[in-house]
Amino acid sequence: MTSPLCPDCRASHTHRFATKHAAISGAWTLAGYDTPLGEAIARCKRTDDRALAITLARLFARRLAPQLGAMPNVTLVPTPTTWRRQLKRGFHLPSLQAATLARAMRARWLTALHLE
Repeated sequence: MTSPLCPDCRASHTHRFATKHAAISGAWTLAGYDTPLGEAIARCKRTDDRALAITLARLFARRLAPQLGAMPNVTLVPTPTTWRRQLKRGFHLPSLQAATLARAMRARWLTALHLE
């Protein structure tokens, strides 16, 4: 079976997927939800477990930083979530992940997308 992932993504176990927005050149995820790691990611998204969120963000940074670090002028933009989800969780998971990855890459990140 041929993998839909590029060789770099297969090597790092990250998954790159296409976006519908012309201004966004790529989007990545640490693993598909159909894997044990994906189950941990889904659990992290459903709970307020900050320790799990930080651990997964660091793993994501370690796996993805080499790929993104080779790209010029990278700006990381976390996926928006509703204010209700942020309030329930107590923190914005995508921002935590973006900040962790940005530190690992010495790149910038900003919140540019919002949900109404």
